[in-house]
This record gives sequence, C-alpha cells and structure tokens, in this order.
Amino acid sequence: SLTRVTLGSWLEIESLGGNRYKLIGTPDVADVGVNIVKLSVSDERVTVDSKELKITVVEVNNAPEFKAVLEAEASQEDTLYQKDIIVSDNEGGESITVSIEPEWLVFSETDEGPLKTIQIAVTPTNDNVGVHTVTITLDDSVAEAVVRSYQLEITQDNDAPVIEELTDPIGSEVTEDKRYEGALKVSDVDSGDAITKVSVVPAWLS
Repeated sequence: SLTRVTLGSWLEIESLGGNRYKLIGTPDVADVGVNIVKLSVSDERVTVDSKELKITVVEVNNAPEFKAVLEAEASQEDTLYQKDIIVSDNEGGESITVSIEPEWLVFSETDEGPLKTIQIAVTPTNDNVGVHTVTITLDDSVAEAVVRSYQLEITQDNDAPVIEELTDPIGSEVTEDKRYEGALKVSDVDSGDAITKVSVVPAWLS
C-alpha cells in the first residue's frame, strides 16, 4: 500500500486499484509556496521504498470577502447611526477600495493585516427619512469587484415647528391706540404634520 509520511493537510491518497494511486486535494492561500511531500510504499510489515517530491502551489488572486452577512437595520433621524463591517483580502499587500451608496452615509476604514474594518457613522437628517438600499462595493483592482447590499430604514423623529420669518412692519415700537399689524411665517419639516396652533403674548396681540 501507499502511505504518506509527510503530506500537506490539503492532500489525500486515493486508491485506484491494481496498485495504482492518485493524490487529490485543493490548496488554499495558506498552502501557497513549495510543499514537501514524502510518500512510502509498504507491505504492512515493512517499508520498502519512499520518495520525496515537491509540489508548488501558485498564488491566484481571490476576490475580497465580507466576514458577515449584512442584514436589514433601522435607525432614527437626528440619532447617530453606527455600523462596523469587517472585510478581508487574504492575499495581503493588495489595497481594497471601498465605496458606499447612498453617499450621505459617511464611513472610515481601519486596516489590520488582511482585515479591514469599515465603520459607518452618520447622523441622518429629516431629508434621509425612509427606506434605503445600502450598497457596499469592494474592489482590489485585480479580481472582480464584490458588491453586497442591505436595507436601512430611517424613521422620523418629531421635529418642532419653527418661526421662519418676521415680516415688516413688525418692529420694536407701537403707538398707543393705533392698530398694529405684522406678519410671520412658520414651518414644520416633518412631512404630513400640520401646524394646529399659533399663540402670541401679550394678550392684546392676536
């Protein structure tokens, strides 16, 4: 029989019958380089012959990968939204270019060996309220770009209405027993919200 003395963990011996054997296996990036393989022939009582051979595993470029599945999330406007996404490129030495859409999602990157941490940190505004498809693209400029997406819902916070404008002749002085008039403009950025009450003091103003 053919037995292995020193053999890479990615290699196995398969008998074909009739004293014929084959080596099979799939190396990964950890096996890149020269692998020393020592084979021995035995009659199960004594080893009668052995042979050493070298198998060189040539590196090929693998596409960057996401280390976790991206799932749907929700956050509220005017509240900080943060998310860490870890990606990798096992080749090392190759820079991963990251792009994220929509563009209002601000992010930073930290590299540690073959791993890259992408941190999204942004405070959504009223303009960002709604459901968004967040698309993240990884490109090492060699392999095909990798694209992943998830749904992000920004819920609305109730914003207070504001007085936008005081229109002349609103001023700092008014004459006794003389009619005084002035105009003001108010608004509410929340869609669908109606301003139900406008009040003013002192009581002689309405």
